[in-house]
Amino acid sequence: MIRTARLVLRPFSDGDAGWVAREIAVPEVQRWLHSVPHPYAVADATRYIAEYSGAPFYKVIERDGAALGAVTIDPDDGPDLWPELGFWLRRSAWGQGVMTEAAAALIGHYFTTTQGPGLRGGFVDGNIASTRVQDKLGFVLTGATDQAHSHFLNAPVRVVRAELTREAWQDL
Repeated sequence: MIRTARLVLRPFSDGDAGWVAREIAVPEVQRWLHSVPHPYAVADATRYIAEYSGAPFYKVIERDGAALGAVTIDPDDGPDLWPELGFWLRRSAWGQGVMTEAAAALIGHYFTTTQGPGLRGGFVDGNIASTRVQDKLGFVLTGATDQAHSHFLNAPVRVVRAELTREAWQDL
């Protein structure tokens, strides 16, 4: 468990499937999550939680006992790739600095408990809120983009890539 001034970051539990499914299914949220199925159902959330509930850098964000979303650092996919920061937040918590605070806490935990040189980031092109969060956290755009299939839009989307080095994090 990780605590900040306002938040608790805790592991996923079996009881999280209902609210996760309900909040990810909100169109304004799901629109920016290219990798999740559409429509998003409790069964999808249950599978996700079963797969990642024990992962050390997959956390539910809570404030005053209410679950607000999730922040994750996905392990690297090979020797040349850095782990990737991911996050989403229920609509009612947008614009309150919650994600910046939560992600900063998880990134700090990651850099103090691992030897990783840095983190990758990415966001669907046009997602201004995610752009701002990553910018506040010290991520720098790499100039690279990927194409991903958005299940919600049933169309390809451009994913803008960024990275955060350990040195840049320490300089913040």
